[in-house]
Amino acid sequence: MRRPAYERLTWAQYEKGLEANQDLNARVHAGAYRALASRRRYIPKADGRYRPLGIAALEDKIVQAAVAAILTPVYEAEFLGFSYGFRPERGQHDALDALAYGLGKRRINWVLDADIRSFLDVESYCPLAYAG
Repeated sequence: MRRPAYERLTWAQYEKGLEANQDLNARVHAGAYRALASRRRYIPKADGRYRPLGIAALEDKIVQAAVAAILTPVYEAEFLGFSYGFRPERGQHDALDALAYGLGKRRINWVLDADIRSFLDVESYCPLAYAG
């Protein structure tokens, strides 16, 4: 059965057809699972521009959560204590608290603040990405 480019299934709809969806695990393990194309929506920003947002299909969210549950403990051990980005139980407020503590308790000569605007919005500028 051919699936549409993206499916707008709800959790309730997926649960109703759960027997038909039992093969998801088998498809993933066999390498036969193919992610659906994400729906693209644009979110308005304060400056009038739009930020692209990709909305994954429900089945893709299930697979992504399963992969994250398996890989997070593996990679979590590799992160340094002062790393906060995209880690469980750590967020931007924790990073700011650590920064405030460090600035208050240590002699700091300089602080670097970087805003990399639209870094992932355009193609890579890395020369190796175009090496053929």
